[in-house]
Amino acid sequence: MPSCQYYIKRNQTRSLQSLIYPDLLKDRKTDLIKMRTFLLALGFALICASSQFDPEEINGDWRSILMGANNVEKIEQGGDLRVHLRHLECVDECDKLLITFYLKLNGECQKFSVEGIKGANEVYETDFSGDNYFQIKYVRSRIILFYNKNVDADGKVTYATLIAAKEESLSEEQKKKFEELTVEKNIPTENIRNVIETDDCPAV
Repeated sequence: MPSCQYYIKRNQTRSLQSLIYPDLLKDRKTDLIKMRTFLLALGFALICASSQFDPEEINGDWRSILMGANNVEKIEQGGDLRVHLRHLECVDECDKLLITFYLKLNGECQKFSVEGIKGANEVYETDFSGDNYFQIKYVRSRIILFYNKNVDADGKVTYATLIAAKEESLSEEQKKKFEELTVEKNIPTENIRNVIETDDCPAV
C-alpha cells in the first residue's frame, strides 16, 4: 500500500501544480517546441554547409589568371605548381573533383588530370608534385578561388592561392578579392604572379 499511496500523492501533486502554475507548464511546452525547431534548423544548416557550392557553378572550362605562394619559385615560369587550369568537373555532388590542367616544363605544355577526394572540413586531397590539400574558398560570378597546401617529396611545404575565371581577365573587384585571400593566408602580395600572360597551352 505505501507505493500506491505514493503514486496517488505524486499525481495529486502534479494536478495541483497544473492548477497553481498553469503558466509554468505552458512555458515548458513552449521551450520544448523551440528546442525542436532549433534542432531541425541546425540539422538543415549542417546539410547545406556540407554542400555549400553549387556543382553547376564549378563544372566547366576555366583559365588560371593569378597565383600566389609563400615559396614563389614554385609558381614562377617552369615551376611545378604553376598550373594552367582548363577544366573542373564535380562527381557525386563534389565529393570528388576532377581537374584538368597544363604545366609548362622545359618550355613545353604537358597535360595532367588529377582527382581530388573531399575529406573533413571541405578539404580535398590529391597527389601531384607531392601531396596536396586544397579548398575551394569562393566560387561565384564566373570566378573560382583555391587555397592549397603542397608538401613535396623533400618535405618542403608551400601554401598557394589561385584564382581562375571563365574569361581571360579579371575585374578590379575580383583582383582585390584574390589579394585579400592571399594576404589572409600570410602570402605577401609581391609573391602574386600573372600566370595567364604565359599561358599558350592548348584548350582541353
